[in-house]
Amino acid sequence: MHSSTSSSRDAGRGGGPRLVLYVAIGALLFIAADRLFAAALWSQVLRSGFRYSVLYREPVNADIVVLGNSRGMSLVDWPYLERQTHLKTFNLSFNGLPPRLARTLFLDYLDRNRAPSVLLLEMTTVFGAEALTGEMKLYAQASPRLATLIAEEYPQLGWGMKLSKLYAFNGEMAMRSLYYRNRNDHDWLVDGRVSEELLRYTEQRPVPRWEAPDARNLDEVAEIIRVARERGIRVVPVIAPYLPAFVRKSPNFREIVAGLDRRFGIPMLDYSLAISDTALFADRYHLNRAGSKAFTERLVADGVLVSNPPPK
Repeated sequence: MHSSTSSSRDAGRGGGPRLVLYVAIGALLFIAADRLFAAALWSQVLRSGFRYSVLYREPVNADIVVLGNSRGMSLVDWPYLERQTHLKTFNLSFNGLPPRLARTLFLDYLDRNRAPSVLLLEMTTVFGAEALTGEMKLYAQASPRLATLIAEEYPQLGWGMKLSKLYAFNGEMAMRSLYYRNRNDHDWLVDGRVSEELLRYTEQRPVPRWEAPDARNLDEVAEIIRVARERGIRVVPVIAPYLPAFVRKSPNFREIVAGLDRRFGIPMLDYSLAISDTALFADRYHLNRAGSKAFTERLVADGVLVSNPPPK
């Protein structure tokens, strides 16, 4: 009886260390698998033609860099602009791109490339919010500057990225990069036309007042402009076209534009009413594919973007 009790006690004492060992082995296997699969996915991300994969993979050395939110994405027809001007173009814009993230991406671009001749800056990015910043966690491993921004804006994301490398692949950017794995995203423009219902709604209903841009957003855009000028880059501050009625009926749009002129000390190229044909809009805020092409032609015709004919 005494011998049986002693054996049970010995087994109990041995169970604790074994449990700790099993947990430790399991944790090590999890970490190893996490790192292994993350490395495999990252190699696929870097093969993508998606704009931010290209940014963090190889030098671009563009002549024209476009920067803005979703309106920056539809600002120009990227391939058409290159054909018209014979100038290499790179569009850093993305849906909902906030100014602080825009500055981070622009600085990362300058770290990796020669300075472009022109920065085409869609100025309504001053109204952006920080929602997109967390989605950029995918590229934080390639950019200490981006990793710092995410850790400051979203501390919990920063910890999650430290615990699991695979966590960075949980989001839109990973899906975009894999979608464009075998091609570039240069022709990513909005198809379709603004609906008749939205046209009637915009014509018939009052347009609310525009809220003044956040002071921090203004400071971030001012820093983008300062850095660009310091590098000898010509800054072209553009306000892309809106659906005409949306601007005409606004009680304070001109006041907002005048405020941007004063804040940045440079006149805005206000093209908000430059396109009157509603068939060239996808909605109240964005040009569609045909509209982007038409506006590209307008910028070239106005001498905002100057053609560089190839040598004969």
